[in-house]
Amino acid sequence: MRALWLENQRLSLRDVPEPALQSSEALVRVLVAGVCNTDLELTRGYYPFTGIPGHEFVGEYDGRRVVGEINAACHTCNACRAGRPTHCERRTVLGIKDRNGSLAEFLALPRENLHAVPDSISTSEAVFIEPLAAALEIQEQVAMSPNDRVLVVGHGKLGRLIARTLSLTRCALTVASRGVDVPQQAFDVVVECTGNPDGFEIARRAVRPRGTIVMKSTYAGELKINASALVVDEIREPEDRRHRSDRRDLPAGQGDHGVRSRAAGGGDEGAGAMRYSRIEWPIRRSGRYASSHVSSS
Repeated sequence: MRALWLENQRLSLRDVPEPALQSSEALVRVLVAGVCNTDLELTRGYYPFTGIPGHEFVGEYDGRRVVGEINAACHTCNACRAGRPTHCERRTVLGIKDRNGSLAEFLALPRENLHAVPDSISTSEAVFIEPLAAALEIQEQVAMSPNDRVLVVGHGKLGRLIARTLSLTRCALTVASRGVDVPQQAFDVVVECTGNPDGFEIARRAVRPRGTIVMKSTYAGELKINASALVVDEIREPEDRRHRSDRRDLPAGQGDHGVRSRAAGGGDEGAGAMRYSRIEWPIRRSGRYASSHVSSS
């Protein structure tokens, strides 16, 4: 089969064998694949991955269109038994860690990872299910209300999905890009999704003391932070509200990628015209999608 191959941070188009299946796995024919900024970060050395990248896809299996959760868990390690399969200590991650991805004619995933796409959703829409799930995960981690002041740093692909989903909570939502001055210590929750260290610095300055920073970026290289400022201001990172009773520490470097749960979206600082704007109410509905009035500040 034809596939895009990543090795030593270089991409090439190759003929490779179809995936060898384990008994629990399905061979999925890829119909459409998306390119995430995490894929781009892999080419810059974010993680030493060699193989076929890609994890956003719509495929065909057993005559039906499917999308897939990208973490393949062992179900036997401590994290799995504690109900955190997306943090499985022995997991593979589609197109990111020890499992070839979706930028090929075929891919392999456990059958339990697959979800059928309803006929009412087109293939071109369904390819956004994985990043949309990453955006929606924020609401599983942080409870938000109309009284919360929320800042999204970064208005690229993922940033815009996050803004659209957070607007449904009716929070006081602001979207900003890198290089724009935002009020300091003015936000209860800040979501960083630029994929750039400058974006994190904006988030750190914008969050109020005892506020929450939600990290949705992967970074190639190291992220340098002023840890003292985070400690003094008692800044929090979110915990999954589904597992609050579980306080055990996770092994270092165990990021969270998956349809139901993905902590890093790769960052996606876009080149759109909107640089610093506030999402205002009421919501205007157009067809099946909720859209909000956006006015420049």
